[in-house]
Amino acid sequence: MTQESHNGLGIASMVCGMIAFVCFLMLINIPLAVAAIVLGIMQLVSRQKKVYAIIGMTTAVLSLLLMITGWVFIAVGLAEADSGSLEQFQQQIIQQYYDYEEM
Repeated sequence: MTQESHNGLGIASMVCGMIAFVCFLMLINIPLAVAAIVLGIMQLVSRQKKVYAIIGMTTAVLSLLLMITGWVFIAVGLAEADSGSLEQFQQQIIQQYYDYEEM
């Protein structure tokens, strides 16, 4: 067999990891990251070329860390947004709408 045929799991891990990394704020990155990690481990166990598997697992873990960080920032931002500022924003939008209608 050629060397390329031994890289299939590593390449699949890398592709899943990169897609998970790009889609880190969407929940689709969770199954992709898990798949990347599992495929990467399978490639490492086979003791063939390990570079693609390591890249795939690294991007998968980074996507999960970015997802957690992003959702924490979103939750904190929503928790700190008091109702007064939201009502003020809503009144500004309504006022702009009526000003536009009067033109």
